[in-house]
Amino acid sequence: MKDGQIEAVQMPQPKCVASTDEALSQTNVEESSEAQDGALRSQRFGTRYFRGAQWSPDGTCILTSDSFHNLRTFIVPQDILAKDKTHTLTPYASFASPEPIVAFVPYPGYSLQNPDSTLVLSSIRDHPIRLTNALFNSTTGPSPSSDFKSGVVAAYPLISSTERYVAPHSLAFTSHGTHFVAGSDSLISFFDVYRSHSGPINQQKTIPSRRNKLVGGGVGIKGIVSALSISAERTLAAGTLSRGVGLYADEGEGGPIAVFSVAHDKDRYAQGMKDTGGYGVTQVLWSPCARYLYVAERKSDVVLVYDIRVTGRLLGWLKGRKAHTNQRLGMDVVRCADGHEVWAGGVDGVARVWRNPGEKEGAIEADFGWEADQGPVSSTTVHSSGLLVATCSGERVIPRIT
Repeated sequence: MKDGQIEAVQMPQPKCVASTDEALSQTNVEESSEAQDGALRSQRFGTRYFRGAQWSPDGTCILTSDSFHNLRTFIVPQDILAKDKTHTLTPYASFASPEPIVAFVPYPGYSLQNPDSTLVLSSIRDHPIRLTNALFNSTTGPSPSSDFKSGVVAAYPLISSTERYVAPHSLAFTSHGTHFVAGSDSLISFFDVYRSHSGPINQQKTIPSRRNKLVGGGVGIKGIVSALSISAERTLAAGTLSRGVGLYADEGEGGPIAVFSVAHDKDRYAQGMKDTGGYGVTQVLWSPCARYLYVAERKSDVVLVYDIRVTGRLLGWLKGRKAHTNQRLGMDVVRCADGHEVWAGGVDGVARVWRNPGEKEGAIEADFGWEADQGPVSSTTVHSSGLLVATCSGERVIPRIT
């Protein structure tokens, strides 16, 4: 290599090793399905598409939610990397919900070797928060050899002042899986997993009370708590649709540590962040070292990078994400040999990767990307081994009637 020249680095290009059947994401003119409570619902017009996907903590399953209110479990073939062919992924189980699924998260102790642990927590509109078994198939019912007579293992009511069920917009298990946190309108609720049919054991408003304001104290963030993430140091980060971020001690059971607004930072860096957008936080993720917080917004072309060692300091932004949409496009933060990476998809069907963005400042270009699909990539999630990445895509399409 001559002086002054930059050596070209060959970036890896992922190869598709498995895919779902096209029938799972086709446009449906009319479909009827039976929910767990026996109610028959009809979807007359609409597109079936995946709204989100997550790996189970043990890496054996991919869990998905879709536009037709289903939680599905795909068991990944053990020889998925052994054969030079594309496997077809079919759902092992499908749990039909009577209403839209707002958020879901797998139990931290999820293990396919122990069916009692294959649990998924979900929030459903106009219903209690549910803990269901991911291996129970509500479309066929329990098989004679199954130990599960019902898919619902536990239920946790979150009730408003008007005595209606509140469906949290965000959920997060604590590190040991004994409790979980739920985010709703200006409220963070803390539940005990073992207390089924009981409300939260602790709640804290994300906005200061009127009394605190009168005595000159109290800080907070207002709006729907749309994103939650717990760091390796047990700090809960909460993001709101009104563009606020709050940090809370003891995995959310403790009090607020700090709050800040992502809108103010974008104003400060207005020249560098021109036309990047941003209309409410949709996801917050910690780096493995708990030093950096990544904040994604709807209708935004960037992912914001905050240095939490200097609370609320905007370090930089991951440029060119291509997420100018109201649809949630999930990202992932992955530990690697020399640090960590951020993986995120865009509306252009491309999944992009930024390597060690915490070591840089200002606008940060992606290190590489590849075409994952033809439509918006609604989730990009990496297997704990680093050898597999799961993506799902799709968007709502209103059919034209002629």
